Amino acid sequence: MSLDWRSRKSLVIESDDWGVCSWAPDRDTFETVRQMEVTRDYFERLKSWIAGSLETPDEMERLFAFLERYRGRDGRPANLVANYGVANPDYDRIEQSGMQQYYDLFLDEGFPRGWERGDIISKAREGISRGVWVTEYHTRLHHAQPYKWLEAVRRGSPQASALFAHSMFQCEERRREYEDMTPSQQVAWAVPAIRRMAKLFGRSARCGINSDAYLETEKIWAAEGIQVRLDRNSTPNSGSAEPLTEPLMGSVQPDSGLAYLRRNCYLEPLGSGDLDDPRGAKAAYDAILHVWEAGEPAVCSSHRKNYVSLIAEEADNGYDQAEWLLEKLADEHPDMYFLSSWEVAQMCRQGASAELFGDHVVVRNWTDHEMRVTQCLPENSKPGDYRVLIGDHVPGLEYDAGDMTVFCAPGDYLIELETPCSMEKKPG
Repeated sequence: MSLDWRSRKSLVIESDDWGVCSWAPDRDTFETVRQMEVTRDYFERLKSWIAGSLETPDEMERLFAFLERYRGRDGRPANLVANYGVANPDYDRIEQSGMQQYYDLFLDEGFPRGWERGDIISKAREGISRGVWVTEYHTRLHHAQPYKWLEAVRRGSPQASALFAHSMFQCEERRREYEDMTPSQQVAWAVPAIRRMAKLFGRSARCGINSDAYLETEKIWAAEGIQVRLDRNSTPNSGSAEPLTEPLMGSVQPDSGLAYLRRNCYLEPLGSGDLDDPRGAKAAYDAILHVWEAGEPAVCSSHRKNYVSLIAEEADNGYDQAEWLLEKLADEHPDMYFLSSWEVAQMCRQGASAELFGDHVVVRNWTDHEMRVTQCLPENSKPGDYRVLIGDHVPGLEYDAGDMTVFCAPGDYLIELETPCSMEKKPG
């Protein structure tokens, strides 16, 4: 579907690593580990990343409130596509097995020792309903092959063993997540994690991102309902680089059937307060203008590390950079939209989209004719009131066996969802 993105200036903010218990669980451990002889050189090479840690509900609230300060052309708040790691190593059970068996904890089962943070799942669901948080699938064990990592610990690797003792797995011997896994091993590993997304967040993953994934992995993802692979053939910040032509934004991988989206700008200062950093706010702004002019939506990478750090100044710098960028965009481009990755993928395919935000669905039709858009609703939900965000037409609605079908003229719409609980709260 050829869509005029120049007249629909759009920004997607994709953020990886939410839910992942790395690097260190607390500041004391961070200071201890980075001074150990077996980790010193490794951590020095990764110094921009290593102060990142698991988020708390308070840190999530800070980000939610920040995003709510900015509104797109349709009145919707800025949203962040939060790509989640859904499980982490269960160090206690692994140790009890004599390092013979890998065990992990899904996010709703708890946290590894030392990583307790509070109810980040309920907070994520709150962010979804507030329209600022879009959960998608990233990983089961972040950039680590569980069996190879455990083998390194079992054989007494100095670095892997030292980090294990501090409830940390990000060692040099961790390898790629799916490395040397057979197709059946990949199924056993990935399928429970993908299916956990719906239980955790009340919405199934439609997008996946993992640079460790192979074509066989994509096929497994597709069988589980993931339809988009993020961060394919991406380009660094540039105000002049020629846009890549293969694969195009929204192109489909013929063997797996997944649509590909690429990242074409980066807000990744990773603790730096320098606005002129090559991955800072000014370079990101120039990149956004360039890709808009080239006729693409801007898909911006901005990892969790920019907003959650054991060093408070690093997180503050991340917010300062994001504030500069979003204030500049709001002032100079008030006609822009904030979209999710899934919305962009649907737009590339058919010019219309639906995105579930907990208790409401946003439906968009950017073609020049009426479109039929279908959205699977959460269990015990049904369509309720609607609101026209942009346009002057009333959408037609049908609901059958959990699927909501919207017949809509060109425009943007919000459909509220009713549940038995929400209907009880309405005045009689």
